[in-house]
Amino acid sequence: DSRFHMLQFNIHVSWYGNDSYTPINPGEIRTFTLNVSSIVIRGAYGRLLLNLLVGRSYVIHGEIQNVTDWATAALSSETLNGVITTNGMYLFDMLSVNVHADAPAHELGIVRLHFWIDNYQGPFGLLTLIGGYDTTFTFTFVSGQ
Repeated sequence: DSRFHMLQFNIHVSWYGNDSYTPINPGEIRTFTLNVSSIVIRGAYGRLLLNLLVGRSYVIHGEIQNVTDWATAALSSETLNGVITTNGMYLFDMLSVNVHADAPAHELGIVRLHFWIDNYQGPFGLLTLIGGYDTTFTFTFVSGQ
């Protein structure tokens, strides 16, 4: 169990907020850069194990769970490949948002994003070496005229 070693993945997704404040006009597709950072958090007894795992790869999965009904959204990649480090990993994904022609003017829209990392298994899948992580984020935007 990963709690024994006290290693746990963590994910944070951010974007430049001012980009999403400018209204998206109906029919327009706008693309935003998502900064996807991940880190392995360790407890008091996890340092040695973490150092042994440095350089190994893992996958961050992403998907769109929900979008305002007058818009559509897509991620450029639903999987990002990370490498275990002692100080975190920074990756990028692109989120495209399209506001439909019949969208109401000056309304707040949302895109709910779901990102996760599966448990990192040891040899033969017998032991979880790093606990996985699962989180959702809400991206907001405004429709134009």
